[in-house]
Amino acid sequence: MRIVKNWNKLFPRNEQGQTVINSENLAIMGQCIAYFMAKPHGFEVDGVESNKDLQNFRKTKKAIYGLQNLSTATDFPEFLNDLRKKFQTLPIFDEGYRAIFDIRDLSGTDGWDVYTETDSITFVKIKPGGKIEYHGHSGAKYRVYVDYYGGGYGVDRRLIDTRNFYEIEKGLVALRNRAYIKTAAVFYALIEAIGSGQNIAWQAPDPSTLPNTADTYTANRDAQTIALAVRTLIANNKSKGYMSAGLNTAFFLLYPYQIDIRIRMALKLTLLSTIGEKYINFILVPIQTTMLAAADKYYVGIAKNKLEGGELLALTQFNEFNQDNYTEKIAHWKAFGANIGDEEQIQRCAIA
Repeated sequence: MRIVKNWNKLFPRNEQGQTVINSENLAIMGQCIAYFMAKPHGFEVDGVESNKDLQNFRKTKKAIYGLQNLSTATDFPEFLNDLRKKFQTLPIFDEGYRAIFDIRDLSGTDGWDVYTETDSITFVKIKPGGKIEYHGHSGAKYRVYVDYYGGGYGVDRRLIDTRNFYEIEKGLVALRNRAYIKTAAVFYALIEAIGSGQNIAWQAPDPSTLPNTADTYTANRDAQTIALAVRTLIANNKSKGYMSAGLNTAFFLLYPYQIDIRIRMALKLTLLSTIGEKYINFILVPIQTTMLAAADKYYVGIAKNKLEGGELLALTQFNEFNQDNYTEKIAHWKAFGANIGDEEQIQRCAIA
């Protein structure tokens, strides 16, 4: 068909300035209207300002959560905008790992280098005439690369035709949540994979004469275990530069939800009920999660430093209409990586 680029050719005028209507320009106009109705994005006509509703519709179709090939610019875009706002404010399933790992924006690179040496920087007394020694990155290193993760959801177009936006929303929210669940699972699985050299056994009670029938027996042993884990972390890392606040450093305590009561009782345990002084005198940040595979262990550690993560691609959505099965194919992608460069930053604690 012919695409009219000049409005005057569609509506020509005679010498008296009157519009000439004939079979040719009526046919052109009819083709233009038919083409415009068939394709909602339409086409530009020189010298004519684009319709505001049409401009808004174009912007809506480009939205990240948009669905393609829609034939209306009324209720569905309004729903789409509301859904996008909801996505932006929905709490993420589990982000506790972000308090443990130092996560960087990779911005166009596929990974990052991890140096195997510990912090070699020194601060020493210098005699008159002496000079400062400079230390930097050197020695062996390895590279951590990101992995790509993806998931898809096929929206039955009949749900769009019947304006069943509720079901569409449930599917899109489920897809979004699955992406964040997988991210958390990768980070937590890395912590659970640390070597057995970082294990702390369930400690005996103090005093040793405390009977196992006492109300505080289990809490006492758990408190002893947590305290030993922290002391071990301090001994192993005090000269590495990880503990910027010294003994006032906040240690994370990552534990499965099944032992929540036990952990809270251990952290609240007091030496003597008359004075209320807590048995554990270190700063601990509890992080409860449903993502740990084992329910009989928990982890105490020093956050950040060589516990690292990197994100190359944030949660991103792509969509395409599949005419063969009348669905909108919606794919979500993420690209990220994680690494534990020093296992001595974490201790695995037993509960029995």
